Amino acid sequence: MSATQSVRRVLLGLAAACAAFLGAAPAGAAGSSGVPAGAKAYVPVDEGTLAVVDLTTMTTIKTLTLGSEPRGLDSSPDQAFVYVANSAGSIVVGEIASGSVSVIDTATDVVVTTVVLSRSGPYDCAVTPDGLRVYVACNTGFVCVIDTATNTQTGTITLSGSNAESLAISPDGTKVYVANRSSATIDVIDTATNTLVGSPIIVDSPPRDVAFSADGTKAIVVSDNAPEIIDVATATVTATLEDIGGQRHVTVVGTIAYVTNLSFSPPQNGTEAGKLPATPGLGSIDIYDLSGVGYVESIAAGVLEPYGIDSFPDGTCAFVTSKNDDHLGAVDLTNLEPTGNEANTGGTSRSVAVVAPVEIVDSFFLPKKVAYKKNAGAPAQSVFKASGFFDTGSKVVDLTAAATL
Repeated sequence: MSATQSVRRVLLGLAAACAAFLGAAPAGAAGSSGVPAGAKAYVPVDEGTLAVVDLTTMTTIKTLTLGSEPRGLDSSPDQAFVYVANSAGSIVVGEIASGSVSVIDTATDVVVTTVVLSRSGPYDCAVTPDGLRVYVACNTGFVCVIDTATNTQTGTITLSGSNAESLAISPDGTKVYVANRSSATIDVIDTATNTLVGSPIIVDSPPRDVAFSADGTKAIVVSDNAPEIIDVATATVTATLEDIGGQRHVTVVGTIAYVTNLSFSPPQNGTEAGKLPATPGLGSIDIYDLSGVGYVESIAAGVLEPYGIDSFPDGTCAFVTSKNDDHLGAVDLTNLEPTGNEANTGGTSRSVAVVAPVEIVDSFFLPKKVAYKKNAGAPAQSVFKASGFFDTGSKVVDLTAAATL
């Protein structure tokens, strides 16, 4: 399809009398527990399966067979698909693939396809904000790029560092940060060209995970030692925080980062001693404010040796996997305490992806002014704007979140 045909199709869709408004949650959609009806967690298990957990009841409702040693995963922005990196590959149509990504349809909880990669050792996945591509960090020194429309690999990026363990995409979709564990660096990928830009960002200790603040101005890097804060505009480390244990993974809500810690060790700063409800020696969730406050406090994780973590976008609840216990735990982030509810996932896991249903709201949009500016050199940066009369119908929706027409 040509660019002109694509624009014409969009214009016809905008001019339709009825449009589907996606991603704008009706006000009050979540229950009192903060868990929306239909919300699920996808938990890859080391033995090669994926537990699908109903988060309203904290029970495993389905177990899927994946590839070998599944690790990191991510969901598409519309929550329709989950992508899981199989670090030791898969058997695809009778052939052994050294690296692969399983694609799960969240409506049916079925593996719809397995994407064979050209590089081995895929360890983490991240989906772009527009949902068009998946970047896969391979611990053999590469990032593979998947086209979600065809579920095929379309590119390979050679990293400057080694043993890539995780990656994150900036909220505007322009940058990918890749955490290279063995070389203790962060590689930066420009998504417009799929090439490395600038020098690698050097961090003090081998990184385990990286995540951006919601505004994209800061990134936090967690490791076995002290976490570090990166200023994205300058691509430099601006703060090194206190080492309080073996941290593993992080999820960020706004500017607040929630970090799993295998074995919490209280900070030495005595002025902070009064706000440490986590038990020394046990696992914790460590909380940081990326806006400049730094360390806030540490709370109990609800599971032993917490490892993977993900949360709802509104920050009401987080879900945590355990390194050596077959359970997924829930943590109330409003009251900063575990809920006491756990789901048996059937094996140990290092990651989790939370999916909340996106409601389709019937709406009316009549465009009055449309403009399109094509960028031939970088098609992904082409700009399409439409303005006019928009009616969300009878429901009150939250228009502060991202939505799709």
